[in-house]
Amino acid sequence: MILVTGGTGLVGSHLLQELTSQGEKVRALRRKSSKLDFVGHVFQAYAENPEQQLKLIEWVEGDILDIFSLEEAMKGVKHVYHNAAVISFNASDREIMRRVNVDGTANVVNIALENDVKKLCHVSSIATLGRAKQDGITDEKTSWVSSRHNSNYAISKYSGEREVWRGAAEGLDAVVVIPSIIIGLSNISNGSMQLFKTIRSGLPFYTPGSNGYISAKDLAKAQIFLMESDIVNEKFVISAENLSYKEVLGMIADGFGRKRPSIKVNYFLAILAINYFKVKSLFTAKPLNITRESARTAMRTYEYSSKKFTGISGMAFQSISNTISDICHLYINNGFFEPKQKDF
Repeated sequence: MILVTGGTGLVGSHLLQELTSQGEKVRALRRKSSKLDFVGHVFQAYAENPEQQLKLIEWVEGDILDIFSLEEAMKGVKHVYHNAAVISFNASDREIMRRVNVDGTANVVNIALENDVKKLCHVSSIATLGRAKQDGITDEKTSWVSSRHNSNYAISKYSGEREVWRGAAEGLDAVVVIPSIIIGLSNISNGSMQLFKTIRSGLPFYTPGSNGYISAKDLAKAQIFLMESDIVNEKFVISAENLSYKEVLGMIADGFGRKRPSIKVNYFLAILAINYFKVKSLFTAKPLNITRESARTAMRTYEYSSKKFTGISGMAFQSISNTISDICHLYINNGFFEPKQKDF
């Protein structure tokens, strides 16, 4: 039996689709408050037989912070895909990120050890790697460096990954995937997909930085490849392309038929925007769209290499332009902008 944590999220939903497309029966952990909207949407978009594949999923209500529910979910499980995490750049979420990304991962590792799980795949983050000092290209060899510029999210994911390596030292076979910014069919109001919502509403600005990107579908395939291989106790950067924010925002604008952002924003203007959204959030009770951490990241240039993984797997990643075009098409033609709860 296979267990997937975070099955209702961006990464988990695409992973469930890929696993069930191979006829695998999968147990997926979901919190009571989690919605299944976009799991169904992902299957409708990509599965050859959505209804049949969805029947291969055994949904189990639980939480990686609830040891008892996690122990129950892991009974009889041989492979664990650990996708559950909290992603936020808001300072107010620091404690919940520590609990879920660190303590929750420790729980997954400990119970996997107790249940003689054969192998675990942990989804880490590109934020856990340090910055390259010579050629500017970051890969698996780039070491973490403690810095005041590290986000609370990065710190939590780095600490969570250390729990996996601790488990490996205690006898657990594990692989760690380190994705760059993940793009895939998901709730347009959450995570990296908020970019799509912002551009669709109209955004004239872009920041000067750049980053790496990977499709959620390719990340799912990479996880499965590594879990089915003999590779253990290694980590792999998973990133298809390094692109400027201007390029990516332009691709999204094209996909929605909107005008491309054309006004370059400097750090000073970004701080003004942050102060504006702070005041706005006081009246709307909604979290900040822009924070100092996210603004700082958007001003920097990051480049990543996946040569280690592609050299071993031979996998060719989908271009980000095609990924974005496909997703915009799906949002427009299927009315995914305002999702409503539906049990699949």
